[in-house]
Amino acid sequence: MDFVDQGEISLANITFLGGGSYLQGGQSGGGGRGGLKGAINQARLMLSNMDCGDFIKSVLSKLGYAPNLDSYLREFDRLTIIPTPAGDARSDRDGYPGPGYTAHIAGGVGQSTTVHVDAPGASDLVPTLLHETFHDTLYGVTDQALAVAATGIPRNSSLSQRSASRVASSQFDKHCLPK
Repeated sequence: MDFVDQGEISLANITFLGGGSYLQGGQSGGGGRGGLKGAINQARLMLSNMDCGDFIKSVLSKLGYAPNLDSYLREFDRLTIIPTPAGDARSDRDGYPGPGYTAHIAGGVGQSTTVHVDAPGASDLVPTLLHETFHDTLYGVTDQALAVAATGIPRNSSLSQRSASRVASSQFDKHCLPK
């Protein structure tokens, strides 16, 4: 087929040698039950869960954003969610994810719309994807600020990035983990 006159080529599904796939809309296949694509779809659906939706709206409000789940979902859908690439230096730097983490925003808070999934089979992948949305280029929220918004701990709390991420994640898990 000749695509020269069409100006653009759209690829709906690319399969990589060695396994895995990249699906249109930033969705990746692979991993545990339903793989990354399944987790992405579950995360989208969790926004219609009353507890999760109310929690996300509360966090948005506390961070100074309109509590609008449609806007949040549009931002979530802008993310490219992929397995963490081999040699991802971000995963190995002090104070940043690494072993024991489910996912992280590529390049650091506010630097990217790409989420690297460190543990695609993790039981908390769905709420973690919702958590990571707050670290993208639109929101650019640190784990410390997210922990304050998610829990109400004092703003002047001296939580490390790692501790703050765990505190915030515990609230995302509480409210947005599929049952």
